[in-house]
Amino acid sequence: MSEYTTPAPADVKRLERSNDRLLAGVAGGLGRYFDLNPAFFRVGFAVLTLLGGAGVLAYITAVLVIPAEGESDSIAARILRQRRERPWPVVGLGLAAVALLVLVSRATFWPVAGAGWAFVLIAGLVILWTSDATRGRRRMRVVVATLVTIAAVVLAACTAALVLAFTWFHVSLGDGIGDRSVTPVSVEAIQPAYALGVGNLRLDLSAVDPSQPRHIEARVGIGSLRLVVPAGTRVNAHTKVGTIHAYGSQVAENSSYSTGPGEGLVVEARVGAGRIDIIRAVR
Repeated sequence: MSEYTTPAPADVKRLERSNDRLLAGVAGGLGRYFDLNPAFFRVGFAVLTLLGGAGVLAYITAVLVIPAEGESDSIAARILRQRRERPWPVVGLGLAAVALLVLVSRATFWPVAGAGWAFVLIAGLVILWTSDATRGRRRMRVVVATLVTIAAVVLAACTAALVLAFTWFHVSLGDGIGDRSVTPVSVEAIQPAYALGVGNLRLDLSAVDPSQPRHIEARVGIGSLRLVVPAGTRVNAHTKVGTIHAYGSQVAENSSYSTGPGEGLVVEARVGAGRIDIIRAVR
C-alpha cells in the first residue's frame, strides 16, 4: 500500500494592526504584511495629510476595517455582527462611514471644504469609542477632558495669533472699531491725527486749502482708508499687507506710494492690513 503525506499548509499572511505601534498600529501592520519598513507607510500617511487631509481619512478607515493583532474581527465587522444587541455603535459607524466617503470624494477638507463633515466624522468616532457599556462613562470623561484641552489650546493659539497680528499691523482697539467719516471744513478744524483700529475710515479734505502748510496723519490698523484730497495735496501712503489705489488705479501693493508736490498740505496715510484709496476732490 502506498503512503501519501499531505503537505503542511503554508502560513498565510494576515493583515492586522500591529501591537508595536505609535498610534493604532496601522503602519506597523502594513509594514509586516508587505515586508517593508513601517516608516515608509508613516511618511506616506503624513504626506497625504499635508496634501489635503487624505492621510487622516485613510488611516481612520484602516483602523475601522483592519483587525487588531490577535483578534478575528475588525472594529467594523464586530459592530455589524453585534448590531441587534448593541445598535448605538452601528449609528456611530454609519456616521463615520458616510463622513469618510464624502470627505474622500472632495479630495481636500481643511480648512474650508467639507469642514462640517469632519465634525460628523468626529461625532461618529466618539459614539463608537464610548458605546461600550462597561467603560463608556470613563471613556466619555476622557473625551470631554480631551475636547476641553483641545479647545483651551486652540483658544490660546488664536489669542496669541491675534496679539501678534495686532502688534504687527499696529492695531489699537483704543482707536475704535467700525466705520468713521470725517470732513473738516477748514485748515483750523483739522486734527493732527485721525486713527481707527479696525474698520473703514473716510477722511474728506475737499474744503481744505492745499496751499497752506499742514501735516496730517491718518491711519487704520485693519480695514480701509479713503482719502478725498484737493489737487496739490501730497499723500504718502504706506501699507504692510494690502493695496494702494490713487485716482481709480492700483499703484502699489504691500509697499508705499507718494503723490503731490509736498509744498502745502501733506497727509501720512497708513494701513496695516487693508486698502488705501486716494480720491481727487471735485470742486
